[in-house]
Amino acid sequence: MVAARSAVDDLHLGDDLVVVGAHSATRDELVRVHSGIYLDELSAYCYSGGGDIDQDTYATLDSFTIAKYAAGAGLAVIEELQRRNDGVGFVAARPPGHHALADRAMGFCLLNNVAVAAAALRSQGERVLIVDWDVHHGNGTQQIFWDVPESSTSRRINGPSFRYRLGERSRRSHAADRTVNIPLPPGATGDVLRRGIDEMPDRSLTRSTRPGVGVRGL
Repeated sequence: MVAARSAVDDLHLGDDLVVVGAHSATRDELVRVHSGIYLDELSAYCYSGGGDIDQDTYATLDSFTIAKYAAGAGLAVIEELQRRNDGVGFVAARPPGHHALADRAMGFCLLNNVAVAAAALRSQGERVLIVDWDVHHGNGTQQIFWDVPESSTSRRINGPSFRYRLGERSRRSHAADRTVNIPLPPGATGDVLRRGIDEMPDRSLTRSTRPGVGVRGL
């Protein structure tokens, strides 16, 4: 978080930088991507004191409240961008989200923040491109939209570590032809990333699906 804020400061955006306050995501906003039973269980687990969920993921008394604000931060930025009808949004929030499944916490993630944001946009009729930007595979985001008709177009940009990999080729789905994985070598720099995007096998992805909004997240 400190590094992210320092990087934003280094851009010297001046008056072009607008800081938007986060709000807590509502249950209706969360159940678009998470099961109600899971939300109830996670809430009860946290409010009873929390503890270890798996080898990477734990929760405390305040974790569910904080996670709802992390999920709501993206929604607040979307609302501000729509009000201004211009701009680019950036959300620095913890806990992260892209490993959280519809019914399970995983990989430091309790609620899937980017999925909540994408689902909110889809509920408004937007076509959304999700760019998953992390060394680990965004298995939770993929699982959530994997069986959704006319699902959000997803492009996964991954490094060499696929610890939370979901076998995307093991089962066909609505999203199968709209998902692209771009493996990158360790220590890849910006020019390597750009080349990977420019040379990806299906350059027609964005043309064929015509996304109106791009969401990057982890």
